Amino acid sequence: MNNAAFLRSVHQRLISEGVNNYVFGGWAEEFHNIREPGLHSDIDLLVKADDFEVVDDLIKSASDFYEIIEKRFTHKRAFEFNSIRIELFIVSPKSLTTNFFSGSYIFRWPCDTFVDKLGVKGLQICSKHALVAYRQAHKKIVSLRSKLDHS
Repeated sequence: MNNAAFLRSVHQRLISEGVNNYVFGGWAEEFHNIREPGLHSDIDLLVKADDFEVVDDLIKSASDFYEIIEKRFTHKRAFEFNSIRIELFIVSPKSLTTNFFSGSYIFRWPCDTFVDKLGVKGLQICSKHALVAYRQAHKKIVSLRSKLDHS
């Protein structure tokens, strides 16, 4: 079910609801040829916004979106749609930063994060630089989450 057509439908639905989003994570890595094509367990999207107000309102009002409360953080929202997990990471359009875990870590995205050079019809895809930069910081973010969970 989590195929390119489904990804496109999720992306376009969010756009139509006012959520400016870019494909991120495994799908974006596949489009940028960083990883081999394969199965995807979820969809990761970057949300270009200062806050999650529009996302939160949409999740509350959409009868077919089921929020995953355990993934509600300053930097992330998640919901299930058609049994597929959709994870949304916020990126401030002004500072190009994401505030992880209430200020415990501020990630600075590359200046070309929202420059889509691929031009895949019906999708906005984050830059390859953004994917590489996030991958480099990912271990630190996971480690921080683990420390916060145990404190």
